[in-house]
Amino acid sequence: MMAEPVDADRTLGTGSTEPSIATQKNTNPENTPISEAIPENNGNTHDSPSNMGPSPHPDMSKLQCPPKDPVIGQQLPQPLSKNAQKRLRRMRAWEEKKQYKKQLQKQKKKEMKEKKRDEKQKSRALEKEQSDVDMDGSETTPVPDGEGENNAESEWKVMMVVGQKRKGEERNGAGGEGVTQSDCFTGPLGKKAKILQVQVPITIIIDCGFDDLMTDKEIISLSSQLTRSYSDNRTAPKQVSLYITSLNKRLAHRMETTLRNHHTNWKKVRFSKDEYEVTQENREKGDLIYLTSDSEFTLEELEEGKSYIVGGIVDRNRHKGLCYRKAQEQGIRTAKLPIGEYIRMSSRFVLTTNQVIEIMLKWLELRDWKEAFLKVIPPRKQPEAADNLSSPQPGIG
Repeated sequence: MMAEPVDADRTLGTGSTEPSIATQKNTNPENTPISEAIPENNGNTHDSPSNMGPSPHPDMSKLQCPPKDPVIGQQLPQPLSKNAQKRLRRMRAWEEKKQYKKQLQKQKKKEMKEKKRDEKQKSRALEKEQSDVDMDGSETTPVPDGEGENNAESEWKVMMVVGQKRKGEERNGAGGEGVTQSDCFTGPLGKKAKILQVQVPITIIIDCGFDDLMTDKEIISLSSQLTRSYSDNRTAPKQVSLYITSLNKRLAHRMETTLRNHHTNWKKVRFSKDEYEVTQENREKGDLIYLTSDSEFTLEELEEGKSYIVGGIVDRNRHKGLCYRKAQEQGIRTAKLPIGEYIRMSSRFVLTTNQVIEIMLKWLELRDWKEAFLKVIPPRKQPEAADNLSSPQPGIG
């Protein structure tokens, strides 16, 4: 059987009776273009774009654009939503509050400046009035009351300065004695004035030549005691000259590395890798005095021009008589602090290096051994004044 010829229109599924493109090509003797040869779709809905799904390109003419300003020709802004309007109101309120705070801060700063300026003017007027009274040799004119707390505070500051100047003149005229504890002023509301510090011609030598006899923990403890000693002397009303000798080996290594060379910034302190110098003149004059509890002599007072040596050692009382033997070998004087004559303690009289130095500084300030011991010795050792002791107990330097 012969194969039935395939109809091109039937394969496309159009169902149209019109001739196919290929047939038109063969039957178009004049080679008419295909676009002209294909007839228009006369009501056939199978091949229409509406039946082939939505168009990928929407009709741009149907989109609504925002209205334009008829004068300028630009698009008008769209109205904000309710949430956008709320955010805008919050932002405006926050900006207004910020500006209000700035104005308050400026006003407060201005008021503080005016207040300070008024206080300065009042203090200068009081100081000038006081200086005029001092020059005339008459008594101090009282300041009228009722000017408020600020006036009282400024008056106190002026009186503090004038009082310090007058006391300084009296000390210079009386031989240059130092400031006592009574020279310290206490202002209103418990404010303390700056204490006038005086350098006393006394040297305290800290002998650190016992490095080999201490453990690593004891080296750490000794470095802390040196720092404390410097701090006590720096804040004391009467300061002495500190001289730290034999600073070498492990102690020097710790202060240079772990403590980051902070000791190089200490003021009124000298350091030496070598031992303190002992000369024949020092021996004869007795300018060097080694403080040790094994000495037979008790220290009654600190003399100006002398150098007092304190053993820089933390040994938990393992090496007894070490400092005393060293002083005997060097041929220098020895002495001990009079602890047993003024204080009764429950434990042994073992004081650290910084405690010995602090007691000496307190004595220079108070001129009273008992008060100096009570202020320095820790409360856990329960010190008590020994006014009625039958026999004095041994002390330690």
